[in-house]
Amino acid sequence: MTRNAAPPSMRVGLAALLVCTTVSFGYDAFHLRGLRRARFAPSRAAARPAVPERSAVSARTRVRQHAMQMGDAGISRQGPPVLDEAAKERGYNALLEMMLRADSFNISQADMVKASYEKIDYTFMQKLGAQVEAAEGEGKDSLVRVQELVNKEMSERMGRAAEALKKLLGAGPSGMFRLVPDYMQRGLLEESLLLLLEANIRQASEAGAKPAAELMSRLMTQIRLEIDKAVEPEIRLLRELLRIESADARRELLRQKIAPKNVPAILIAGAREAPPASKEPDVKVRKLAAALGKLKAQFGNVDEELQGGLGARIDMIAKEAEAVAREFGAGSDLTPQEIQDLMWEKGSVSVWDLEKAEDEFAQSGQEAPWEGEAQQRLKGLSKDDLLL
Repeated sequence: MTRNAAPPSMRVGLAALLVCTTVSFGYDAFHLRGLRRARFAPSRAAARPAVPERSAVSARTRVRQHAMQMGDAGISRQGPPVLDEAAKERGYNALLEMMLRADSFNISQADMVKASYEKIDYTFMQKLGAQVEAAEGEGKDSLVRVQELVNKEMSERMGRAAEALKKLLGAGPSGMFRLVPDYMQRGLLEESLLLLLEANIRQASEAGAKPAAELMSRLMTQIRLEIDKAVEPEIRLLRELLRIESADARRELLRQKIAPKNVPAILIAGAREAPPASKEPDVKVRKLAAALGKLKAQFGNVDEELQGGLGARIDMIAKEAEAVAREFGAGSDLTPQEIQDLMWEKGSVSVWDLEKAEDEFAQSGQEAPWEGEAQQRLKGLSKDDLLL
């Protein structure tokens, strides 16, 4: 065996890809997709091809405008939404309506499906199938057409992903890691590829090919890190937080990332180092709060069963971020306005004890954020707007 040759058990695991890619995924592809999104919350925008089709881009723009007019498919303006079943149902219906009425946007149904694909999940496909069974006449034909287009788009994406993953794994245990940056530049690290890779990891594990499973798991980690490089710091931090199980570890990471640079080092990790020249934190609290709210909104149409407690984890991270932010709320470059923004973006002040916070600001000689400038911000808002 040569130095770089993979052991037999690893070759068996890598060969499992040929089995996985011949499986007809059908609705299971969307089921796996929902599970994966709930666990890892990947950035699908960052993983898309760098130069998408013009028709798909224009379609996404028009779909987004229409979604805003329709209340974003059932998502309210009240901050990170907690969608009940009725709201979810409205979301699915609005999504289907956009596909059925593609001609009103002056685009084809195929382009509408491409533009809306990221919102499609397992439950949507189940509901679409049920409507196809119950419909008759022209209505049934229209629904069948949408169903066929969705399945076609899914099949094409999985096919492209299978070819890309075959070449990636075919590069061998060392070559595959060198190809990851190139794949990222070419827009090949799509969600479909990650789904197939995860399926192969699972299959290799079940087949007892532990070395192959471990190798592909390392590849998955490398791909995630590469995708993370292309996103904003707050998104990167949020992903890291979602992957960490320990609450203490999450809080320590938050301290490192959102602490202003001129805060005494003892507050961060017990080390007394000279403060760096830059006073800006790695991640601003305001942007982290906005990212938390956006993530929760994005997964509003994913069933609780598929979410795997994602909503609860987002809320938990939000509370931890607020608690850590308060550690640096006085005498630091985390301004009162930034702390107030965390409450503002989250749409709730219940986690903050405002009276205690006001005392802390007063002791440090600062004005509380709900005084002065915040009052000006409130003047232009209606009662409903205060529920953001």
